[in-house]
This record gives sequence, structure tokens and C-alpha cells, in this order.
Amino acid sequence: MTDQEDQIIDQLYFVTPFKMIAGEVDLSDEQLAAELWSLINKGWIKCYAGPENEIQVSRTEFDNQFTNYHYLASKKGLLEHNRR
Repeated sequence: MTDQEDQIIDQLYFVTPFKMIAGEVDLSDEQLAAELWSLINKGWIKCYAGPENEIQVSRTEFDNQFTNYHYLASKKGLLEHNRR
């Protein structure tokens, strides 16, 4: 797990909107979006349309809407995070 992935997952113990994550990590929105997409693909985080609506999102949808989504670390992601 990279330092950036660690910083991001550290913010995702609860369902968290993009803007809140962006305010806590030292990455541009574009860098954060790239990291979030990578974490989604690894199965380390989940994407939500709102605080309670988990969704499966395509790359195109993600690229167009990533600032509107919420995120949560998955069990797999938390296990990786806690191994550090």
C-alpha cells in the first residue's frame, strides 16, 4: 500500500463524500480521482451515489461524476490498511 492509498483509506472508515476526502489529503482533485479509481479496481474501497446507496460505476461514469460520489473502505481495504 502506498502512502497516498494509506492517507485516503484512513479517511474512509465511514461513508465519506469526495469533498471531505479532498480536504484531508494533499492531492489535487485529479490525483485523488485517479487514486480512488485505482482503489475501487483493487476492491479496497466502494463507491456510493449517496450516504446509503452503493453503486457499481463504470470508468466513464466515474470520470464524469467522481466529485458527486461518496466512498467507503471495504473489508479488504481495511485489512490492507491495518497491515501497514
